[in-house]
Amino acid sequence: MPPLRVLAKAERLDLVASIEHHGGSRVVAERFGLRDYASWEYVLELRDLVRELSAYMRVANKGNEMPSLAELQRQGRPDLARLVRRHGGPLVVAARFGLDVPPLRRRRDMDIKWGPFSLEVAERLLDACFVRGRAVDGVPEMPPLTELETDLQNKIEEYGGPDLVARRLGLAFAP
Repeated sequence: MPPLRVLAKAERLDLVASIEHHGGSRVVAERFGLRDYASWEYVLELRDLVRELSAYMRVANKGNEMPSLAELQRQGRPDLARLVRRHGGPLVVAARFGLDVPPLRRRRDMDIKWGPFSLEVAERLLDACFVRGRAVDGVPEMPPLTELETDLQNKIEEYGGPDLVARRLGLAFAP
């Protein structure tokens, strides 16, 4: 379901008023089996970050090395730099997705170790989460392992299990 600001910009104030009258976006979306944009905005933005970062690293031959914000700016990717900042900055993003940070860019006071992970697994799991479209109290829910491909199930187990992977991606997980 589109956000109310988009409906207002399209001059559909009748829809805005009706949605607000019936309890707001989340309630109306739930009643009609639609996805509430606000609940899914985080997942979509995180999926964009993962996709764009993965594509950039492939094109720039970065291997598994997290690019700096300055590098992203120099290469004409202020959009990607902005996404990285919104998700905690390069050190947090690198730790979250198992990327390498060159020693000169590491900070001693910020030695984050979340363990191994990969951008590919994050992208595939966020895609599966979005396609499934379920949320718990407004937080998008990770699909049960049985609904995922076998190789993805194995990777999730390798990375600590579904509860840890869901937590890493900010998803709800119902065992």
